[in-house]
Amino acid sequence: MTVVYNDNALSLIQVAQARRGYVDYGVRYGAIDFAAVSAALGAWSRRVTTLDELSAAVKEARALDVPAVIEVPIDPAEYHAHAAPPRQRRTPRVP
Repeated sequence: MTVVYNDNALSLIQVAQARRGYVDYGVRYGAIDFAAVSAALGAWSRRVTTLDELSAAVKEARALDVPAVIEVPIDPAEYHAHAAPPRQRRTPRVP
């Protein structure tokens, strides 16, 4: 079973790029329905939007003997809200 937290981008990588001062490049891929793509490839799939739906989908998927994909749409701003601030560089002390 695979759970895809879908924010229509690679936001975690974008946060890391921003922390290093890099431009926002190559991390936005737009709307993809991973549940539909997985179903088209023969996997069991569900798109869930609540914790209750996620719990039920995980239970259902674990009972199956086939590949399973659960898509969970999320807000990309969450990565920015919870990312650790950049570490401050320490300047070595000279005795």
